[in-house]
Amino acid sequence: MIELHCHSNASDGSLTPTELVELAHQNGITDLALTDHDSIAGISEAQTAAAQFGMNIIPGTELSCEFGSGELHIVGLFIDVSCPELKQFYDDLHKYRLNRNKQLLTHLQNVGIDISEEEVTEGCKDFGTVGRPNFARVITQKGYAKNIFAAFDTYLSNAVLTDVKRVKITDRQAIDMIHKAGGIAILAHPSQTGMHPYKDLMMFVTDLKDKGLDGMEVYYNGYKNKTIKQYRKIANHCGLLLSGGSDFHAYDKGAVANLGYYGIGKPIPDELVEIMRNYLKR
Repeated sequence: MIELHCHSNASDGSLTPTELVELAHQNGITDLALTDHDSIAGISEAQTAAAQFGMNIIPGTELSCEFGSGELHIVGLFIDVSCPELKQFYDDLHKYRLNRNKQLLTHLQNVGIDISEEEVTEGCKDFGTVGRPNFARVITQKGYAKNIFAAFDTYLSNAVLTDVKRVKITDRQAIDMIHKAGGIAILAHPSQTGMHPYKDLMMFVTDLKDKGLDGMEVYYNGYKNKTIKQYRKIANHCGLLLSGGSDFHAYDKGAVANLGYYGIGKPIPDELVEIMRNYLKR
């Protein structure tokens, strides 16, 4: 089994890279891509933990990009984490995220949400690695919202956080950085772009292909057969690799994703990894 999109507490996941690898091993996964948001801090630990199981760790990341509406994320797979330009890129990103999170904490405290940096950072490496899901968790736990979705809608949406500066890279910058690090660039969860009409998404993906995009996440947690068929058609039309992942973040009773699966009883196709490896040999 394989997993090409998941997160540890090096970004906004709940498990350490070691715990994530152990869970992946329990699920029978042999190839695991750790794709933390704007971070490669967990890769080394994951590789060390995976060695005892004979598991392959595919170094990865997930980059948030500028986008008019919806969310645009580019996943990088098979990246060289020793690339000097990549290291500098992530050092700069970490400084930005730390400053942004301090702004966000101040904003929430100013509107009456009594939470602390320590509460938000619990279980994560540091305050510069956390994301809005971490804030949402604490807001919900302290009773300011009935659930994480309500916390986002009420306190953490872009429409609400107008005074919190968000700096994102362009899609071309994300793709170019992944390529500089020797990796392949994948459009993550296309549905989250908000481009549902087939024609609009086709045009958008074609533009990304022209910018160097290598693949598209066709198998994703919760996607129905109809959606997968549509995305496969777009990917094949554009000559893109197919990818897939659960986007796993947390292991608890409320978790909606299962490592190695894009739906209940639906494992991510194993052959995707070998096709990617052959693609990199070109």
